[in-house]
Amino acid sequence: MGRSADLREINREGTSVDVLILEGGHVVRVARTDAAADALARETALLTRIAPHLPVRVPDVIDSAPGLALQVYIPGEPLTRRRLANLPPARREAVLADTHNFLTAMGGLALDVPAAPAPHAPSDFADLRSRAELTLFPRLSRSLAEEMRGFLDEQAAEPLDSARPGLIHGDLHPSHLLIDTENQTLTGIIDFGLAGRADTAIDLAGLWYNWGDGAIAHLTDDLAKRARACRYARTYEIQWALTALEEDRPDWLLYAMGAAKAIGADVW
Repeated sequence: MGRSADLREINREGTSVDVLILEGGHVVRVARTDAAADALARETALLTRIAPHLPVRVPDVIDSAPGLALQVYIPGEPLTRRRLANLPPARREAVLADTHNFLTAMGGLALDVPAAPAPHAPSDFADLRSRAELTLFPRLSRSLAEEMRGFLDEQAAEPLDSARPGLIHGDLHPSHLLIDTENQTLTGIIDFGLAGRADTAIDLAGLWYNWGDGAIAHLTDDLAKRARACRYARTYEIQWALTALEEDRPDWLLYAMGAAKAIGADVW
């Protein structure tokens, strides 16, 4: 890409992209596979379109090449459940409001972009169930498999609106929300490799899964109602476990460790 700088750190925690953090406030994202390179190209094209419309900072793309993207470094620490819980109430409410405003803005973007790869249409969940019955459920105890089927039944009873305009981040894991621990403010949101067109309730369900009921208990708008109703959060374990088995990635079986699990506790 015609630029050089001293390497400060290499982050290989991502599932498909390595991140080289450079001196001088830049990062290089390096795709590990051809599929990851395609996703990185889509991400680069999308970021330039959505950044002006979002109330939260997202990566500025400086340059790109096949399988590579040079971006401005956004400082901050992952907004884990523990960090969120330890914030003073007023700061926690402000950070949650900033996150909610980001999701609302994403939901209002009616851009002509490809559908997100995350399951969101009824046919996607039918395929997920079929794959789980073949590969995942036979490896579980009878009672656990029945529990997992129940989560899919709940989701099927309240399907997402696959025709709803708007975009999702697609992987709104706490590690992709960054917080300044000194000023206790949200500094940015990163890693849009799975972004695309879908109901933004998917992203809120992802945060609900990782942060627990307390993070969205105060929300009463339509977005929160859809996130609660669709039961999407309860399918994450199925998605990750199934993908880990299909792609022989045992590390992905551990991806959901540390999630709050206190989701939908008011529903019996």
